[in-house]
Amino acid sequence: MANLMSYLRLVTVEPVMFLNMLGSFLQYTSVQHLIYEKTCMQLYNSSICDNLTHHKEEEEQVQTGTSHWLIYLNLVQTVPSILTALFLGSWSDRIGRKIPMTMPCIAAMIYAVILIVSSVYIWLPVPYILIGSFLLGCTGGFITTTFTVYSYMADITDKETRTRRVGIVESMTFLGSTIGLLCGGIMIDNVGFVPVFIFYGALSLTTFLYILLWLKESVQVKQTMRKQHPDASPGNVQADNQDIQMSKAEKKLCRELCRLENVKKSLCVCFKKRLNSGRLHLLLLAMTLLLFQLVGSGDSDVTVLYTKKDPLGWSSSLTGYYLALTSFLKGLCLLTVLPLLTSKTTLHDTTIAMIGTIFRMGAYVMIAFSTETWMMFIVPVLMSMAGIPAASVRSLLSKVINADEQGSLFSFMAACESLISFIASFIFNSLYPATLHILNGGLVYILMAIILGISLVLLFMTGYSMRQITNYYGTLHEENPADEDGANGSDENSDV
Repeated sequence: MANLMSYLRLVTVEPVMFLNMLGSFLQYTSVQHLIYEKTCMQLYNSSICDNLTHHKEEEEQVQTGTSHWLIYLNLVQTVPSILTALFLGSWSDRIGRKIPMTMPCIAAMIYAVILIVSSVYIWLPVPYILIGSFLLGCTGGFITTTFTVYSYMADITDKETRTRRVGIVESMTFLGSTIGLLCGGIMIDNVGFVPVFIFYGALSLTTFLYILLWLKESVQVKQTMRKQHPDASPGNVQADNQDIQMSKAEKKLCRELCRLENVKKSLCVCFKKRLNSGRLHLLLLAMTLLLFQLVGSGDSDVTVLYTKKDPLGWSSSLTGYYLALTSFLKGLCLLTVLPLLTSKTTLHDTTIAMIGTIFRMGAYVMIAFSTETWMMFIVPVLMSMAGIPAASVRSLLSKVINADEQGSLFSFMAACESLISFIASFIFNSLYPATLHILNGGLVYILMAIILGISLVLLFMTGYSMRQITNYYGTLHEENPADEDGANGSDENSDV
């Protein structure tokens, strides 16, 4: 029992990421199917929609219309999410991670109600769904959850264990999405949309309660407030006056949420000068992560449409099985392969990321040429290593910056990832219907593989530069051990 409690104490934000990703993937893929059905019903009648794969021209019209609605859906959530996250990032470095972490949960519960109503009244126009997506975006949505979770993990770990712990959090993304994708497809085919969105609302409520009742704050909020308000520190005033001063400081921090200074700090974190080419490494890693996000968002938007059309013609359940298997294998590799690579080998984080990227490129090429179901189900094996690169890059990013910049960095990156997600949605949802006649729509996957090739180059450049700097200071220390501190404290303007 004691051992069980000790393990439970190690559990922090992992369930938050798991529950959030379970709900997000359950909701998003189900919304895709709902919009697909609404688009068809508003263009044609139920007899055509029930056998859409046998009506080629109508199927193409529905695919095109759904792609366009998905662009609008991502737009109304992405723009407010970016603006909100830029304010919340630096603010969370002072006020703590828990408050911003709970905000998307509340919006998700409201969104769930809107989706339930839209499902009951199938003839309601699609824009009603956009309203709920906009409300979710106003709280930062997935961006806020992502940056607060990764910032929290950076707060409580050291550099030696961070890659492994970040990998566990990243695995929650895939394990949660596995269940979400699996449940979504099966539930839609068997019980319809309403139970899916009720489940989504229940998950959001559970996440909210877990954060509120179980999670401990990772930022020393009172210490931060005392630094900003020294008159409230012990020894200068009596206990009652301290409470009053702390209350005033707390209110001031809440007011500071809307200050443009928060946005400035988030924007500047990637561009300030740093020791040992830190700024260069930060920019290269940031560009790499954004390329991963570009490809991942395009993949999630196109795959449902790609598998539903001829020659595959999959049902919602089969699509759910495929996506769930892919996510499960990604999560499994993060829990097993990544810890082995980081603890049992001397491979650099960038090398580990490059290995995973090569596997992912192979998977996309396989999808592009798949015309049979059995061919598509080979893809998850190749895609199993696809979660490792992002985990390695996030860990490296957190190691380059200072402890008090984690929220600013991860909010900036999450905002950029959200912007990239919208760009990806626009690119691939526009390119896919325009290239349906080329490789049955598989050309977009060839483009994804090419984009990942660019990320390989960036990873190689980053790893090479980091190893050169490490070798330089290692040689310098061997030649003159007494100068080790001087070498490590080199001038801040030595950045490339």
